[in-house]
Amino acid sequence: MSKSEHPGLSKSERMISMIPAVRSTVRPAYSSSCPSWAENRNGILIQSFAGELTKAQMEQREKDIADTAAFMEEYRRTGGKYEITHEQLKTLTESFDPNDMTYREYMTFIDHLCEYGILDEGDKDYVSYNALGKDSDLVLIPLKYDIPICTWGRTRSTKYTNSFSSSGGNILDWAGYMADAETYNTQTRSYEKTRTAVLYGKIQDVLLKMKYGG
Repeated sequence: MSKSEHPGLSKSERMISMIPAVRSTVRPAYSSSCPSWAENRNGILIQSFAGELTKAQMEQREKDIADTAAFMEEYRRTGGKYEITHEQLKTLTESFDPNDMTYREYMTFIDHLCEYGILDEGDKDYVSYNALGKDSDLVLIPLKYDIPICTWGRTRSTKYTNSFSSSGGNILDWAGYMADAETYNTQTRSYEKTRTAVLYGKIQDVLLKMKYGG
């Protein structure tokens, strides 16, 4: 992947976008001088890429932690409120079925929510949106760090995972599952919403308005 292919991305972001192409970065280390390796999807070992990948991951993690902290602070201040007009809701209702969407339709739906100001473009990285866009045949989900990572929910089901494919197209039900994710904060000694859960909560709320009327 060259800079010319993604001129808007920094070096670290370009490295992160290549992570799904790496199958393994773990090789037995028999001494402190033993080199680390990365293995691409064709099984070719690349020594130099492993160091760059690790550095890019760490830089991206630090950025994600800072971005998530800012996001959650804004959420605590505003409560995650948003506005949607009657015409916008009418467009969504006529275009999408909350209980039956293909992945391409789901990404178009997310595009609409960003256009309406309900979600931000950066939120796409946390709601299973293909990093290459809905017109690509290659599914590439960004590796992002939601803080905290370990989650729990009162109504967690074994039916769904954080992968869109587990939804079976029932985005309303799946988004409800994802919106239930919480994590235990040892400082406040209480369960709190994750950034991902907050975003899926917004998605679920819009879907409910579409199905039952706003």
